[in-house]
Amino acid sequence: MKKKHLFLLAAAAIILVTAVTTAVAVTSRDVRRAAQEHAAVFAVYRELRERAEAFTMTVTENSEAVGRYTFADLGVLEGTLTTIDALFSETERLTPEEFDALPLREKLAWHDAAHTSAVTLLPDMRGFHTEPVLRDLGSAAREPAQDARLSFSDGAYQIHAEVPGTVLREDVVRRALNRFVAELTVSQEMPDAVFELTDCDCYIPPEVTVENGGFDFTEALAQDLSALCITVDFHGTVETLAGETLFDLLSAGSDGRLLVNGDALDALVAGWAETYNAYGTPYLFPSYAGGVVPIDFLPCDYEVKTGELRRLLETQLRSLESADLIAPFDCRDANGEPFAIADTYVEVDITNQQLTYYQDGELIVHTDVVTGRPGGYKTPTGLYSSHDKQVNRWLIGEDYCVFVKYWVRVSGHYGLHDASWRTKFGGENYIRNGSHGCVNIPEEAMAVLYEHITDGTPVLIF
Repeated sequence: MKKKHLFLLAAAAIILVTAVTTAVAVTSRDVRRAAQEHAAVFAVYRELRERAEAFTMTVTENSEAVGRYTFADLGVLEGTLTTIDALFSETERLTPEEFDALPLREKLAWHDAAHTSAVTLLPDMRGFHTEPVLRDLGSAAREPAQDARLSFSDGAYQIHAEVPGTVLREDVVRRALNRFVAELTVSQEMPDAVFELTDCDCYIPPEVTVENGGFDFTEALAQDLSALCITVDFHGTVETLAGETLFDLLSAGSDGRLLVNGDALDALVAGWAETYNAYGTPYLFPSYAGGVVPIDFLPCDYEVKTGELRRLLETQLRSLESADLIAPFDCRDANGEPFAIADTYVEVDITNQQLTYYQDGELIVHTDVVTGRPGGYKTPTGLYSSHDKQVNRWLIGEDYCVFVKYWVRVSGHYGLHDASWRTKFGGENYIRNGSHGCVNIPEEAMAVLYEHITDGTPVLIF
């Protein structure tokens, strides 16, 4: 019996040792698996945080980089990291070294529980802001949008289409950035992102477009004609084109080009010609001092140049610009020959006691003079021709004998010459101290006149 009891005790001891050994082996294996599983979960946790911290969003405009921005720049990193932390238990967030230091029971308890596996999440947008992006976008030079418009040039209206600008609609950009970032998926494999600004309607558009502008050529012409005024001077009498007359003469075609009513314009010009053609009337001379002066001793026929006036008016009408025009006239003398005193001539203005000499339209001499004394020695009026130029000549008459340096004959014994004996010219000197009919000229002015004038130059004395 004693041997049998000892045998049973030995067998029980062997079983106990075996059980203990087996239990120790199982526990050691579970701890190793727990450590491996924890390391894997921690790696996911760490990679999620690292990816959130390293993430960058590149903002481009027309594919050109504006800047790169992290979650920290955009104000969402802190909240996103907090969200990541909340997805993992306190134990899962321990480092492998910290996990290894836990009591065996806690390790085994964690091993037996469910673990966090692959994780994806959206950024926490509560702190989101766009200031750094808008600051960089604001540093670029930007052009405002140009409205569609109607212009007029070269006799036609033209519609210019609107031109998009690059000035930003900041509210739209903010919303688009918010939506873009909010839809990003944070994961271990999360790639960097690119936000193309022009994918949203980011620019302030033109207010006026071709579609909404309501451009109407006829209406535009009506507005322009309401402000248009063209006057035509017919030898001092002024005709005015305005109001309804202009509406009768002009219209706008469907292509914007101005159309002139030729029949109405012809009738207008013909009516003016009938009114202002004049025959056997004094020649109208544009004097230097007195303006246009009628020369009674030069009768002329004046006829409106209807073709030239029509072309002048049509050109002015097509420009839609106000203007004061001078009606062109044909002038003919008593023999029916074209007549004009222009370009090169001498005028002696007895009333204003002035002489003026033009050569090829250029003013050469303008000076005060003294003409013949009224009451027997008046300077004869008329249209003459210069001739018989002389220097250093004695002028001798019944009651005078004077020496002159320069002499230009005008008619008979009347001429133009210097008068060194005089100290005053112009004004009313001629009334009490006038010449014997010649035109007395200061020596300096006469020297210039003599140098330039040639025989046959018209001399008008009036």
